[in-house]
Amino acid sequence: MASEQSSKLVPGVLNEALSSLTELERSIAARTAASDRLLTLLVDSGENDLPFDDAVSAFQDALLHIQSSLSDVEKSLSAIPAAPVCSLGTSAFLTSISSDIKRDHDASAEDNPVYKDLYEELISVYASHDRYREYSLTAWNSLSAHSFRKSSQMVGSRSGKGSLLMNETVRKWLEQFMRTLQLPALHFTVNFLPAMGTVIEVVIDRSFRAVIFMRGIMIEAINIRGIEENFNLEPKSLRPLDLWSPSEFEVYRILTNNATSALLYFCNPLNPDHVLKPYLIWLNSLATLFSLPCRKCGKYLDRGMPSTWRDYKRFEPYHESCRMATFTTF
Repeated sequence: MASEQSSKLVPGVLNEALSSLTELERSIAARTAASDRLLTLLVDSGENDLPFDDAVSAFQDALLHIQSSLSDVEKSLSAIPAAPVCSLGTSAFLTSISSDIKRDHDASAEDNPVYKDLYEELISVYASHDRYREYSLTAWNSLSAHSFRKSSQMVGSRSGKGSLLMNETVRKWLEQFMRTLQLPALHFTVNFLPAMGTVIEVVIDRSFRAVIFMRGIMIEAINIRGIEENFNLEPKSLRPLDLWSPSEFEVYRILTNNATSALLYFCNPLNPDHVLKPYLIWLNSLATLFSLPCRKCGKYLDRGMPSTWRDYKRFEPYHESCRMATFTTF
């Protein structure tokens, strides 16, 4: 019953809205014409050297026309009716609607505009819209409660006492983390650089070294080089700081790409303090880079490359080609 009443109200509301929109279009056109007239007067007064009194009088008339047209626009906007609240029926009404259509098959389309196919499509669209709205609200609430930003902080008024407290909090958290982490083959030092934030240098015994760039307690990026390729992070180093240059060796460039991909797997914005430890454990599994054969083919080298990839759960070694053949499905 409510749906029938709302369907009868819709045509009248639409006609009223259409007439209001037509009046609004006329008001906007009048306002545009008044503005064009004012611009024309400004140009003519500069080119034709109009007397001062005539120019002021013309400007006043043009401004009065603009004010009047703006008032008409506001009245037209306020005259637009609000959208009616139409209750969407459930699929249980389809049988009654189809019977009404059969009974009133001689009625015109204007008298009976509801059809079964259109109603089913309307139900589907309504359900999808409601589901998208629910997902959006859930994502918004989650992001609002755990806001994070993986870009560099703005330098200026914000970099004051708040940033110093943040750095001190991160320092204490990392110091406690270093005391609890027990990985014999992994050694790391924490560096707090003024312009780059927190940089962790990780050294895997006899395998490679890496730098991990942090933003707060979130991992932002990683760069891996050979054990002899220093980043010059020592306090008394005479060489310039070099953190972003890729390694000269292809095997470490592949490791950098794989480690960057692993960031997406271990990323956990809701619990960022639980990301660094499993990521370092996975990175520590690469200590056997040159000593373990591939899990699939059983060989140490494939096209001159060792097994540069590790499974995220069991940390089993794989060559790049063996990984594609094992974990890629078509």
